[in-house]
Order: sequence, then C-alpha cells, then structure tokens
Amino acid sequence: MSYFTTKQIHIKKIKKGFTLIEVILSLVLILLISSLVVPNISQSQQNFKLISSTKNIEKICKFARGMSILREKELIVVINSNKQNISVGEVNNKTNDYFDNELLLKQINLNEEIVRNLPKGIEIDEFTNESNTYTILDDDYYYIRFYPNGHCDAFFLNLKLKDKIINISSDPISGKIFSKYLQ
Repeated sequence: MSYFTTKQIHIKKIKKGFTLIEVILSLVLILLISSLVVPNISQSQQNFKLISSTKNIEKICKFARGMSILREKELIVVINSNKQNISVGEVNNKTNDYFDNELLLKQINLNEEIVRNLPKGIEIDEFTNESNTYTILDDDYYYIRFYPNGHCDAFFLNLKLKDKIINISSDPISGKIFSKYLQ
C-alpha cells in the first residue's frame, strides 16, 4: 500500500518551461540591447580602419628614415590616392636640378621596396609638403623625402573616413612622425 495519495503526488509535480510573457520580455530585452550595441560596433570598425591606416603610414615613414640612414641614400615615400596605396623606395633616375619640380617628378623611377594598400573609404583630405623639391603631381601622388642625415621633408597629412579625421605630421629635423585625432 502506498503512503501517498494521488492528490499528494499531483501537488509535488514541478512545472517546467517558460511562460509566453517571459519569452516575449526576454526577446524585447535582447532587441533593446542589440540596438544599442550594433551602432557602436560599426563605429569602432571605422575607427580601426582609420587608426590602422595611420599606423601603416607612420611605420613606412619610420622604415624609410631608418633605411635612408643605414644606406646613406635618399629614400622617398609615395602616397598614390588613385590606387589607394603607399610605397617606399629609392629614386633610380634623379635630375641634377633639385628645384625643377615638374622635371624631377616626371623622371622619377621609384624602386619600390614596400607597398601597402589603404583600406577602402580612406581619403587624403589634405596634404601639405613644405619642401621646395616635391609637391603634389596632379593631386594623385604625394611625396615625402627622407635624407641620409635623418631629416625629412616637413609634411602635414589629413586622413579622413566619413566624419573622422587624423592628422599625420613630421618634424623635419628629427624625422619623427606624429599623429593626432582631430574629430
């Protein structure tokens, strides 16, 4: 004979599962949290693109400065805005007249050592080169020279991605490259 009656057995049963209200409430909370997080993730990806492009330009400039000192030769960094790349190398054919910009730029035969692509969407918002020897050619190519004594052309470069801008500049005497976030 059993000690429990059928009434007592039914009382001890435990309900399993969620109610419809609990399921709907958890879905609403998940949607609310994801609507707050997703825009921040896409914004951080844009920041990452801009910062990684800046770091690439800084590293290539540091490489150019170091190799220029080691080899005791002039190296040049070329930023091509059409192809969205940056390269560094030695100039093979140079004219003797350093002050004739157009002639010098037309005769450049760059022996590229490193070529890095800039991510899509990165624009060169502004480029200023304070050197008298290299300037912008057809707004497509930007040149920065590095000299064997550690100096470089003074330049200011703004990289832009949508509404964010990072400024990259150089100290022409030390050849160091600096960057700062503008917007």
